[in-house]
Amino acid sequence: MNFKDNDKILIMGKVSSSLKDDPGFSALVAYEKANLVGLQKQHEQIESDLSAMELNFLDVQKSLEMVKRMEKRLANFTETSMKHLEALDGLSIIGELTSEAQAVRNREKRKSLIDGINTLLNGNDKHVRRLEEYKKKLLGEIIE
Repeated sequence: MNFKDNDKILIMGKVSSSLKDDPGFSALVAYEKANLVGLQKQHEQIESDLSAMELNFLDVQKSLEMVKRMEKRLANFTETSMKHLEALDGLSIIGELTSEAQAVRNREKRKSLIDGINTLLNGNDKHVRRLEEYKKKLLGEIIE
């Protein structure tokens, strides 16, 4: 199937009430919408700011100030991501009334959210290495 922008899809059928009413799954979806979408946007903003910084439009002193700010942002992103991992781990997603199939689904959803955060953390580590390399270039330790 080839979908284009603004294509609409109609899905026939209905959602099983046991799947959509599960409080554990609802908590995971709500957490994702409330927190992790913003985390993804923050990661994308850091990527774009780092790329702009690497274009070298500022003098060395101002660039070094920007590097310090970016180091703080990257450290803050890591800390925030770790707090989200802890919060996801602490969510109660399986209750007494949760069926086995729903429990598996809830665990898979939590695992996918954790994998997404880990992917962002790996990207953040790449940003840290890029920033260190850029800083060394500014200080003249690496010659291009």
